[in-house]
Amino acid sequence: GDDLLQATAEAGDLHDAGPYRVGLIVEGPEPIWLWKDGKPELEPVAADHTNHVEVVLVDRASGQLVPRASVDLTFLADGAEVGRTTLTPLLSVFSHYGKTLTLPKGTTSVRIHVHPPALGAIGAPRLAGPADLELPLPASRKEAA
Repeated sequence: GDDLLQATAEAGDLHDAGPYRVGLIVEGPEPIWLWKDGKPELEPVAADHTNHVEVVLVDRASGQLVPRASVDLTFLADGAEVGRTTLTPLLSVFSHYGKTLTLPKGTTSVRIHVHPPALGAIGAPRLAGPADLELPLPASRKEAA
């Protein structure tokens, strides 16, 4: 549907990783809504936040967006780890995983680790295993001073 078209358009290139196609979006910082204690709560942009990082996760077999997974990022500067974070499931025009944060200085790439979603299945679930992918970050991102 339109949500998948929007997600893939914003991500640009999608990359295969196990049973998934993965898209990385790095944009300016933005506030996000999170569910806390059963209600939505706005998480504002902190003064030191530099970027909003998103991962689009698509099931390669069905072509549908994948809900209920867990996505961890490891930030790398020329191959050396400079930071880690776990993304939050988010919903805007499309379902994705994201976080507004301070991008570690010198970050050149990000390792994306997908923990499989908790989806019910009859027989062996197709999305049962984790997947890993390393991608370069776009040159236009903002960094902490």
